[in-house]
Amino acid sequence: MKRKKTKDVFVASFHELSTHKPVDQITVGEICTNCEYSTTTFYRHFTDKYDLIAYDYTSHIASFMKKINNEYSWREAMQEGVAYLSSQKAYLKNLFKHTKGQDSFFFYMSTVNIHYLTEVILKAMNQAELTRPLDLAVKIYCYGCAQVN
Repeated sequence: MKRKKTKDVFVASFHELSTHKPVDQITVGEICTNCEYSTTTFYRHFTDKYDLIAYDYTSHIASFMKKINNEYSWREAMQEGVAYLSSQKAYLKNLFKHTKGQDSFFFYMSTVNIHYLTEVILKAMNQAELTRPLDLAVKIYCYGCAQVN
């Protein structure tokens, strides 16, 4: 039997709470109480709930983006990405609607997507950096994808 990592227990607790509460109203204390861990343990793993959100999203995106050209074709990776986003629709909608400013999930999601898509393209093209037009196209694509509901 595989045991969940402590970080993943906190993520699961946050997801559970987000099914019936806006994410901006969920406190670290509630996350900890819900999974029966201490706030000290939480802060050993995350700086705040937004760090938890970032960890959750990044780990999911990285898990399939890193498989491109090794285990997956580009199409298979995109299909897995769409399936993930579809399965998390209510949660992601909560994140988009109830995070703002420097903690905005929209900007975090776009940044992560730009990073991983750039990494995949550079690897496929065997180059060190993107041309200016390709860099702009990646950014437009990623910001646009984050706007799709």
